[in-house]
Amino acid sequence: MPIAVWSPGAVAAMALFFSFGGGMALAIQNWRALGTRRRILPHVVAGVVIVLLMALAQRQGLERLDRAVSIASAVAGYAYFRIRMSHDIAAVRDRKPAPVMTVRRWYAGIPWALLGSLVVVALIVIAFLIFDVATLVEED
Repeated sequence: MPIAVWSPGAVAAMALFFSFGGGMALAIQNWRALGTRRRILPHVVAGVVIVLLMALAQRQGLERLDRAVSIASAVAGYAYFRIRMSHDIAAVRDRKPAPVMTVRRWYAGIPWALLGSLVVVALIVIAFLIFDVATLVEED
C-alpha cells in the first residue's frame, strides 16, 4: 500500500500562509503516514510554547513583539518544515525495500491547515482566559 504524503513545499507553504499551526497539521499527518510519530510530541510542545509567547506578548500590550513572534514563527515554520519534511521523506525512501510513496495534492491540505490555525487560535483564547483568571486571583 503506498504512503501518501504532502510535499515539503506544501507543508512549508501552509505554515507560511496559515500560521505555523497550519504547517504543523500537515506535518503531523506526514509523520503518521511515514511511521515517525515520535516527532509529533516535541513539535506540539514547541508550538504551544510559541502560542504562549504570542498570547503573553499580546496580554502585556506588546503588540510589536506579538507581531514579530507571529511573523517569525510563520517564516521559520516555512523554512523548518520544508527542510524537516525533505529529510523525513528521504529517510523513509531510503529504507530497504523502498516503500511506494505518492504525493497528495497541495490543496487537499487546506482543511487540515485551517484546522491547525483554529487550534492555534483556540490555544491563544485559552491562554487569555488563564491570564484573566490569574489576574482576578491576584486582585483578591
